[in-house]
Amino acid sequence: MRFENYIFEAAKDASKTTNLQEDLHSVGFAIGQVINKDISNKDILDETLFQDAFDRFCDIGSSDDKVYDFFLRHEDWTNSVVNAVNAIRNSKWYKKKNYTFYRGRGFMSLVYDEFNRLKKMEGIKLSNDKWNPGDVWASTVRVIPNFNSLFEFNEYIHNSLIKGIILPISLKKTGKSAKIILVSSKEPTPIIKYSHIQKPKQTIFPTGITIMTDKKGLGINFRSFRISKQADITGEIVQKGGSARYGKVASSVKKDIISKYKIPQMNKSKIQKFVKNNIEDLKEIVTNLWKDCGYNFNKKQIDDGWSKRKNKIQDDVGYWQSIIHALEIGSFLNMNKSVSNDIMKIFFISGSSISDISSDHIKVY
Repeated sequence: MRFENYIFEAAKDASKTTNLQEDLHSVGFAIGQVINKDISNKDILDETLFQDAFDRFCDIGSSDDKVYDFFLRHEDWTNSVVNAVNAIRNSKWYKKKNYTFYRGRGFMSLVYDEFNRLKKMEGIKLSNDKWNPGDVWASTVRVIPNFNSLFEFNEYIHNSLIKGIILPISLKKTGKSAKIILVSSKEPTPIIKYSHIQKPKQTIFPTGITIMTDKKGLGINFRSFRISKQADITGEIVQKGGSARYGKVASSVKKDIISKYKIPQMNKSKIQKFVKNNIEDLKEIVTNLWKDCGYNFNKKQIDDGWSKRKNKIQDDVGYWQSIIHALEIGSFLNMNKSVSNDIMKIFFISGSSISDISSDHIKVY
């Protein structure tokens, strides 16, 4: 195997990094299939085994040397890969010994091509990720039939998953151990209610907030994921401990909610003026919004919080937009309990990757 030296993926190449993370999982699954048992960190490190697994059972978008180099440079991902692979291998859905693991090509491309053909034919508006967020597809078949409807296609995926023939796998970085669930449109969507705004832990000037539901440890984190680009906030459903279990709230859904309920969102040009003329006013705005969320911080907490944040801001306008817009949503929910449950339900359904026309997948996190 030839190993290349290439530059570590910067934030602007986040999608490339994500692809390599998913490719490393694919090789991990393949290694498990080669040795026919749970894998360990040492198994991934074994270059000969890595190469053999890649060649025999992987059809992914990256070369073997790039994936291995990524592994060497990102050892923090190794435990997560091992946990995820072993969780899938020991699940009731993993029933075969001759899977090929796909990411972004081959059988996986055929699946999404068929979905898009049917979507266009039926006039359905649904993104690939909301239909099925599988990052890696394990399959014992290489082709699929043509279907007459999306319902028929979804039934095929459901039945194939139950039989262990096709496994769409959605991946998140795991903690000390991995959890695994079947996400299916056939399962009833849980009833979600608003609970409270989570208290900030390290500073009252975080980049966003987490709005907690009545389900233990389940919340929606609102923040900008690209502060340096002054991108607006996005909602992401999270579990206690910070591991994303579901997905992101659609931008269109967030905008519709803000418009329908007339939730304030400070104009960017106004934020720019504050940044230019008076940061103290912005600090006061944030402090008052926290009050509306149920937290009254004293001067020492405000000063300590700002000292922890002020030297860690990538972009002034992007940062203040992120925290203010997030707090404006949070304060609205906290002060308008009559509609907060309805709003949280809509946010959750949007971010859960579950709709009545979504297809089944396995989620490991």
